[in-house]
Amino acid sequence: MKATRILIWSVVLMLTLSFVSQAQESEPVREITSQRTGLDLIFAIDCSGSLKSNDPDRTGLGMVKTFIDTIHAEDIRIGYVAYNDRIQASLELVSIENQEDREILKQSMDSIVYSRDTDMGLGLSYAYHQMPDEAGRKRVIVLISDGETDLKGRDGRTTEQSNAELMQCVRQCQKENIQIYTIAFGTYDGSRTDLERMAEDTGAESYSAETPEKLIEVLYGIFKNVLSCKIQPYSSGVYADGQQSIHCILDEPYLDEIAVILISSGNVGETSILYGEKQIHAVNLNHYAVGKIGYGEVRDDIKELTVQTTTSAGQSLQVYVISYRSLTPVLAFRQPIYKNKDIPYQVYFRKKDGEIIRDMDFYGRFQWELKADREEGTGEEEGGEKVKEGVDGGAVDGEKKKGVDGGAVDGDKKKGVDGGAVDGEKAKEGMSLANGVMEGTVNFRESGTYFLNGILKDGLGSYPFQLEAVVENRLPLGSVPEIRCTVLSEAEKLCLNEYFDDEDGDVLTYEVTGSEDGLKLSLEGDRLFLKPERSGNYAPVIQVKDGEAVTEYELSVIVVPLWREYWWALLLLVLAAALVIGKLAHRPVPEVEKLEIENRKNRFAGKLDAYFTAQPETEEEIPPLSFEMYRVKDNQVSLGSLMREYPDACDRLGLDEITLTADEDRRMILYHTSGASVMIGNSILCKRIRYSVSFGDVIYITSEDKVYDLEIHYIAVIQ
Repeated sequence: MKATRILIWSVVLMLTLSFVSQAQESEPVREITSQRTGLDLIFAIDCSGSLKSNDPDRTGLGMVKTFIDTIHAEDIRIGYVAYNDRIQASLELVSIENQEDREILKQSMDSIVYSRDTDMGLGLSYAYHQMPDEAGRKRVIVLISDGETDLKGRDGRTTEQSNAELMQCVRQCQKENIQIYTIAFGTYDGSRTDLERMAEDTGAESYSAETPEKLIEVLYGIFKNVLSCKIQPYSSGVYADGQQSIHCILDEPYLDEIAVILISSGNVGETSILYGEKQIHAVNLNHYAVGKIGYGEVRDDIKELTVQTTTSAGQSLQVYVISYRSLTPVLAFRQPIYKNKDIPYQVYFRKKDGEIIRDMDFYGRFQWELKADREEGTGEEEGGEKVKEGVDGGAVDGEKKKGVDGGAVDGDKKKGVDGGAVDGEKAKEGMSLANGVMEGTVNFRESGTYFLNGILKDGLGSYPFQLEAVVENRLPLGSVPEIRCTVLSEAEKLCLNEYFDDEDGDVLTYEVTGSEDGLKLSLEGDRLFLKPERSGNYAPVIQVKDGEAVTEYELSVIVVPLWREYWWALLLLVLAAALVIGKLAHRPVPEVEKLEIENRKNRFAGKLDAYFTAQPETEEEIPPLSFEMYRVKDNQVSLGSLMREYPDACDRLGLDEITLTADEDRRMILYHTSGASVMIGNSILCKRIRYSVSFGDVIYITSEDKVYDLEIHYIAVIQ
């Protein structure tokens, strides 16, 4: 018997847990994907005569071409300006989505010749004017120069004029949020302070590339936070004469593309890349070679590739492997969000086919950072709170601070989140690896609008998230039954906490407002005392407070006269019966019938020309229709009765629920209860409201599923 009871209780517990789990899974989930803006990139390339010594083999230009050839196509447009003391060559922004456009861009650079003096102001200004201001795109200029402006004045332009134009251009870029990255190339002639200031003023950085070979690392370093890529050097040395095999370990999973770059002091010999069973021949371009393993060819089970090439004695060789990943990062939140409640969320990636990646080892590579602010923006100074979470061994490391409970937010209490609106008692447990993804919870102690800014990082880049979270405060719920008593009754005592509850777990407080003559009220904590002193109906108001909102509840207290003690029920019954009979006897007249009755003396005029401007492609086209309204004998007609020959269109447009009634002065009254969108001209017509239609008016009707569009013209005719 005891075993049977244990079995029954076990089944009940399992069913209960199953029900709770299904209820949680049924809650709506809001998915926010990390969106990177498109990138417009202009190279401003110094091609003055000094480059003949700094880049005698034109390897620097080759590195720019290599970058163009190997960069992943992630909504990127690239152009360039080659300048000395004139604009020697340029190409406007072109997409690098396909290889043909990349070849056009690289071939255009072949015309660049190192000669003459340097006019940096001219080159940068020209590059700025090559960048259109388009919404949703990031604009970047990369300035590559081996020296500051040096003009001899032979064309009437001075160094001072060039520097003035340079500073004006920097100020304009700063104003328009155009970043200028600067690269001091080779043996830089002059002070690098101006380059550093240009970069700093526009929110960028300044770099040095002492040798042409170093340039490729600098370029990829600039865009490490824009592209999902990782550049790894695997070889840098001097080799003997003969065949060389260089092994490269691939330690990043879920890659879409791999590029291999060889850079040499001499001509690169015949080169091939061994990847699994494939042998890929690299494209040799004098001092460098490039090989690619494209989308669809990369396999997660291959962890190594081998570069085979031929070198001569004393030849230096550098090998770089660039890995790309094209996954969609997602931040998923359970909705709605209530305060004082653990709100679960997940961070994960989707593949191109939409499949969610569930891989504990993969997500263990990432760091997760989240900031919460009561005002829009990151708000580090006012209200910004964050936690820097490194996923390590299935846990997150973060200090316990006053932020979002569960470790989702970590930081000191600030002005934006007043009074510790978010709380983080479980920072080390807040973000973990579970169900193959990254999971966590957030808990807000106050309601309001929060702006969450998250960033997910690993060796291939960072992924930003932005989310506006509306945290709701649920009002206290409850009611107190009607209290009936007489003046002879003892004092009533109510424990209000037994009648009112707060779903958010807030502590409730109470207050009685106003006074009632004939009813004595007093409040001690949550206990309300009522003592009737005179017969009558009373409605004292109790304010129920949860710390943020106040709900007013009106008590109903009836102190019955003694002589009426046994008659009140009969009176209420008679009144209720009378109310029901009155409602049954006075059925309201529908609005459409009222219109017909009120306008019986009126008759239609003119005609209606109807045109179906949209309909299903599979159906036979409905020709233009015309209805001579002055021939209609009745003073009311529905559009459905006029177009009954087209039942499907009538049904989807709800034409039977759109009524026209003849009005004075040859006008019509339109009244509808249709679910379709109905407009006269540019005005949207609401349901159950009368609208006047005059000659020349055009009625537009769009079905709820957007399949049908109907246009009706009310036209005057000579009768």
